[in-house]
Amino acid sequence: MKLLVFFLIGACGQGAQERSKPEVAPRPEAPRVHADRKDLMFRYLDASKGAFETAMAISDVPEAAREKVVVYDPALDSPGWFFLADLRKANSDGTYPCSVIHASQMKLMRTSSGNGATAESSSRVVRLFSATWCGVCKTARRFLKKQGIRFIEKDIEKDSGAAQELQAFAKRKGVPKERLSGVPIFIIGQEMLFGFDGPTILKKLSKAAL
Repeated sequence: MKLLVFFLIGACGQGAQERSKPEVAPRPEAPRVHADRKDLMFRYLDASKGAFETAMAISDVPEAAREKVVVYDPALDSPGWFFLADLRKANSDGTYPCSVIHASQMKLMRTSSGNGATAESSSRVVRLFSATWCGVCKTARRFLKKQGIRFIEKDIEKDSGAAQELQAFAKRKGVPKERLSGVPIFIIGQEMLFGFDGPTILKKLSKAAL
């Protein structure tokens, strides 16, 4: 009996440890990157500014910045993985070479760049108003980190100043209080965005001058 109890306790403990391990997304397939696709977004390093910029089309990416471009495909959002494309020359079928890169490799690539520039060196800052219980807020946070977007997150329930800041901004913009009843809420430049929409965030960042 003692051996049986010991075995059960050990098995339960092992199961708990296995359940506590964080889930790792499987390695995704690289997207087909070509000029005709209108759903892709591109992040590239603007060497003159020392900051990452966003483009909505391949033609908008400067020639000098096309060797290593991060591609965002809304249909292939895999935590921990990035898509890195070489947009200098298309293949015979019109697609561009695109690799699947683990997040750890991306970090090394950024820190080892010749001029030391990173996405966080941009003066464009997103303000994310969230709450601990909000699952969508977690998804939004993960998206911002994955895209290398500099952001400040404020919990409207834990930080009374955050709620006041949000209300004051909304008042200046003529936004009714009823719109502030849910999170996440973003402030990007002089605009407010309610709910999480990754492509819209990137579009607004591409023209925001903070």
